[in-house]
Amino acid sequence: YGSPQIRERIFLIGNRYGIKSSFPKPTHSNRYQDNLKPFKTLGDVIGKGFIDYDKSCMNFSERKLHYLSKIPPGGNWRSLTEDIQKESMGKSWYLKGGRSAYWRKLSMDFPSPTVVTMPNHAGTSMCHPYELRAITVGEAAAIQEFPRNYIFFGSVTEKMRQIGNAVPVGLARVAAKSALEVLTKIEEGVSNDSSSPFFNEEH
Repeated sequence: YGSPQIRERIFLIGNRYGIKSSFPKPTHSNRYQDNLKPFKTLGDVIGKGFIDYDKSCMNFSERKLHYLSKIPPGGNWRSLTEDIQKESMGKSWYLKGGRSAYWRKLSMDFPSPTVVTMPNHAGTSMCHPYELRAITVGEAAAIQEFPRNYIFFGSVTEKMRQIGNAVPVGLARVAAKSALEVLTKIEEGVSNDSSSPFFNEEH
């Protein structure tokens, strides 16, 4: 739906009236054959011309910055030589799973990965593509599609928790619209299943 972020979530909209709810069809795609607008990228929102209204940042430790300095934009721990992988990751190197966020540096050419509450951890790294630092509060908010004049209160940690736990504004709008359509049908007395035992009761 145009959010510049890969954020897989499940939304369930249920009701007791037999009314079917549905999300609108996708408006964006990464497949040419879909004939839709391309996915928005990180560069579309925090690239050239971006004005950062809140540059506060939960930055990496000096140790983490040392390893991240060896990662190219769009890379992660796999970009390191095996000996440095083991040195930097310790026991985590032997764990199963993708661990794609470990020593991750973002890319301006692709959508952002899921915005997290702790972008400065080694295992949930959200390092700026070209500047050796974690993304700022303002950048994270832009990826989540908050309006530029939206103000977050609290410490940097509290601000990032608010942003990371949020839903992209465009996606929230789609979910709210779908829920509103169901509520409107209930008020109008429209049902896909007239035998629903709850449909004619007042609630």
